[in-house]
Amino acid sequence: MAANPLPKPPAKREVTTPPVLIVNAATVINVNALQGQPIEWENSTPNDIHIIVQASGVYPLQENDFTVKGTNGPIQAKPNGVLPNCPVNSYTFTRGAALGGGKIIVSGNVPNKR
Repeated sequence: MAANPLPKPPAKREVTTPPVLIVNAATVINVNALQGQPIEWENSTPNDIHIIVQASGVYPLQENDFTVKGTNGPIQAKPNGVLPNCPVNSYTFTRGAALGGGKIIVSGNVPNKR
């Protein structure tokens, strides 16, 4: 046996939850997310941002009417992700007349293995 054996190849890992998606609540237009994906809505402006998601048959997020607090210091964040059973679809959201709105585009879930 060699003094320094070769390392074993990495084992395949189970992937059941997609990685956290970080979006800027003040400027995002399209949020491309997967079913069940956690989303962190960040706000670095001094003003609170009130987001209202419109249903397209169903609501896509855990909370569909929420506020991301404003700040004069560190970035504020609001965790609010896509529901695991959310249908693949496009869901519009608004954040007031001054900031406009956008879409949450939900696609299929993450594969079980990589």
